[in-house]
Amino acid sequence: MTAPFNLPPAFAIQCPQCEDQALDEQHPSCPDCGFGLQNEGRIVLLEHAPSEEDYSVDGAGAQEEVRHSHFWFTMRNHFIIDLLSKVQNGKRGDRFVEFGSSNGLVMSKLEEQGWSVLGNDMHLSGLCNALPIVAGPLICAPLEKVRFVDPVEAVGFFDVIEHLDDDYGALEHAVEQLKPGGYLAVTVPAFQELWSQFDLILGHKRRYSIEQLDELFKRLSLQTVTLRYAFFFSYPIVRLQRKLIKGDSLSLEQRRKYYRPPHPVINTLLESLCRIELMLVKIGFRPPFGTSVMGLARKEAAGE
Repeated sequence: MTAPFNLPPAFAIQCPQCEDQALDEQHPSCPDCGFGLQNEGRIVLLEHAPSEEDYSVDGAGAQEEVRHSHFWFTMRNHFIIDLLSKVQNGKRGDRFVEFGSSNGLVMSKLEEQGWSVLGNDMHLSGLCNALPIVAGPLICAPLEKVRFVDPVEAVGFFDVIEHLDDDYGALEHAVEQLKPGGYLAVTVPAFQELWSQFDLILGHKRRYSIEQLDELFKRLSLQTVTLRYAFFFSYPIVRLQRKLIKGDSLSLEQRRKYYRPPHPVINTLLESLCRIELMLVKIGFRPPFGTSVMGLARKEAAGE
């Protein structure tokens, strides 16, 4: 070990080589096969992406630059916290695994809400950005290599599965890490009609409707708790913007351009409209459309 890392026994993982032993910060080496956990500072490093074409260092950097100023990042966190508001039932410290946690933008907010969060991402660059703002353990590895000894209370994919060739397979693996009665939270970009070069630049494979996400939940034998669209008021602006986007460059400048917040007046207006949307959602409004889909599903408990 080059430095202490953070993988408490509550998040012990199965040895990724032989799958016979539990590994954590107290037991970093497998007595059966000799596999030993490696680390990059506080980050447990099982395996990182050989390339970052689907979510590059440039993309992580561009996102990091605007996370405090762009209305979308701010309000997505509020929407996610609202989505999860009834899951803990007032109990703090429940374990939450965020797959595709990257820069820790959501993970840090989940920690503020009292969750004990582990972040997993296959791109080391994003996890390094997360280090200053999160307290929980971080694992750099493809998600299929992360298997927990003790199933957890909740898992989440926040704008992740649209990047994957096999979205069902990723969700299936995550559900296997859930304890009976545990929850799966997912956010994805909405409506294929909004598809543009922007999606190609971000490495998206698809966009979703409520019905498509619901079908994934059903295939996983999950009980759908909530499904709704989000960013209702920004939908017309985004639709117009996507029609105007040209080119498919993956350069840092292109990423900065498309991540850049709108004009401050428009940015403030859209954030205010999102806050109104959230207030309406809390009293029962379900937007008929939006630029994101938000879903929460539950794994059946024994005997149900």
